[in-house]
Amino acid sequence: MKFEAIYKSFNKKVFNFIKVRVKDEMIAEELTSDVMMKVFKKIDLFDEAKSTLSTWIINIAKNTMIDYFRKKQLSTVSLENVYVDWANGEEDAQVDHLMALKDSELNPVEKMIEQEASRTMYEKFETLSEAEKIVASLHFFDGLSYDEVAEQLNMPLGTVKAKLHRARKTMMEAMPVEFNKFNLA
Repeated sequence: MKFEAIYKSFNKKVFNFIKVRVKDEMIAEELTSDVMMKVFKKIDLFDEAKSTLSTWIINIAKNTMIDYFRKKQLSTVSLENVYVDWANGEEDAQVDHLMALKDSELNPVEKMIEQEASRTMYEKFETLSEAEKIVASLHFFDGLSYDEVAEQLNMPLGTVKAKLHRARKTMMEAMPVEFNKFNLA
């Protein structure tokens, strides 16, 4: 596929995807240009056996936004919002919140809570079965949909959903007691 066709097909989708998350049209335009330039430079690295072109491009967009947020060091967010979004499976909100965390603006108690929560979440993630880790990683960290995970792993959709449910439930056990009032698991 020629780059011009890819650009026409995906430029507006990438722009809308980014604009929703950065909430600034000029920044979204700049990041979209960066994404499309990366696509142009890396198009020969795309492997349709591993993902769809759309998924590959959106992953480039996500990584570009992560780089942008790291450079900008956005302000803090409530850890409660991160926990609630994790429990509800709202991955886009999770990424937005986590990218907004800025250590230098956290007070010592907040830093301690954030570090403890991260450590506990990591420990809980490590207790997942290998299959649950793979499914959770593909869905939560690589941004693949349930269908895409099922297709990539050649696994029934119901099995993917069950493994993600168990992974989410296990991860919720890592949440501080004060968040149990949400009964989100």
